[in-house]
Amino acid sequence: MDARLCAPCMAATWPALLPSGGGLPFSPDLPREDLPSVAALHDWLRGMLALPDLLLTPSEAARKRFLQFGVPRERIQVEENGLDSAPFEGIRREPSPRLRVGFVGTLIPSKGAHVLLEAFARLPEGAASLLLAGNAPPFYQHTDYMDQIRELAARVPRGNPVEILGSYRHEDLPDLLSRIDVLVVPALWEEVFGLTLREGLLSGAAVVASRTGGLPEAVVEGENGFTFPPGDAGALERILRRFLEDPGLAARLGKGPKPVRPLGDLARSLLERYRSLQSDL
Repeated sequence: MDARLCAPCMAATWPALLPSGGGLPFSPDLPREDLPSVAALHDWLRGMLALPDLLLTPSEAARKRFLQFGVPRERIQVEENGLDSAPFEGIRREPSPRLRVGFVGTLIPSKGAHVLLEAFARLPEGAASLLLAGNAPPFYQHTDYMDQIRELAARVPRGNPVEILGSYRHEDLPDLLSRIDVLVVPALWEEVFGLTLREGLLSGAAVVASRTGGLPEAVVEGENGFTFPPGDAGALERILRRFLEDPGLAARLGKGPKPVRPLGDLARSLLERYRSLQSDL
């Protein structure tokens, strides 16, 4: 892995780890003194990754990244996370004259809520509503992100209401998802797994996700949702318009495949792995 590629990202996300304190985030003019620090961090990570007898990742996408980082193929396996489906059983969605689009997650730049707002603002007036749910912690140097979100929301036609809900309790998630016909996961970075996406599937929502990291592994294109290139508001807008042109599409996709692993299955598999490792001692 090339330190020159990682350094600009680290400058924006973990500036305290770098001698320059971050320098100029995502800039080609990143201070030269940061590169040795990033290279040293890579060496430390490689050393830590060499310690376990077995590494587990929750997605094939993450496994490939670890292989690129130098982890031997025989020491890394995919162990997909499991979810408890019980809280999402029996969710009912009341009819709505508008397409109800939703985002559930942390409101930080890498999660891409601004991309969703840019796409949503282009929809015909009176056709849809948008719910943004999640906390907005200061994300390192990005302390004004919520100002950007509110500014984008203010540009949306008045006939397409935008509700910024803020933080929510996890036990309220099923009720929250019942208010969403299409759950959008517009992440810009490589999500390792995509927990919220899978919770959306369990709730019976149609899902639309950026084509990055482990997100596409749960989307059966055209059967339970759609994917689009990360950061491409135009592509996302075109997908949302498909739901407007076909009012029954969201409900049909919501009844589609739900490739979500039961929590008990994960527990049993982990027990077997632990026993196998113990027997090798």
